[in-house]
Amino acid sequence: MKQPFVICTLTALLLSPIAGADTGDRGKARMERLDDNGDGQVTLDEFRMSGRPGRMRGGMPGDSDGDGNVSIDELSAYLDAREAEQAERVAERRARLTERFAAADGDGDGVVTRGEARAARFTRLDANGDGALTPDEMRQGRKGMRGHGQGKGPGGLVRRPWRQDW
Repeated sequence: MKQPFVICTLTALLLSPIAGADTGDRGKARMERLDDNGDGQVTLDEFRMSGRPGRMRGGMPGDSDGDGNVSIDELSAYLDAREAEQAERVAERRARLTERFAAADGDGDGVVTRGEARAARFTRLDANGDGALTPDEMRQGRKGMRGHGQGKGPGGLVRRPWRQDW
């Protein structure tokens, strides 16, 4: 029962770099690294050989003892560590958002109004604190906003009030 699970899991871990939604230079580099004969295709033999020493950075994911094999205990420990890292990042993000929310909530009522959000944004843009925005401060603010509010809706716009930069 455990053996099919391990085989399926390892297959998914090993295939994910090839079959994933990876595009561009990274995908081409992976393909070139696996394609030993340069024919633009990765055969099963080439794929199997990708695990030889020096081909995979750091060996197989989860191989904590470095023997080239992954036991179910090693895989479980690896996945637990990944989940812990993700939980830590989420907690850090939540703490930053909580701080920003508190700073934006001018009257402390637990609700950030549009006016409070705009005032908080203005304060963040006003780098020198003089109460006026210069063209340079506006440019710096636009650089910090790259990627926010971009979406796949009509005209590329998606309203995401939870992602406002305040």
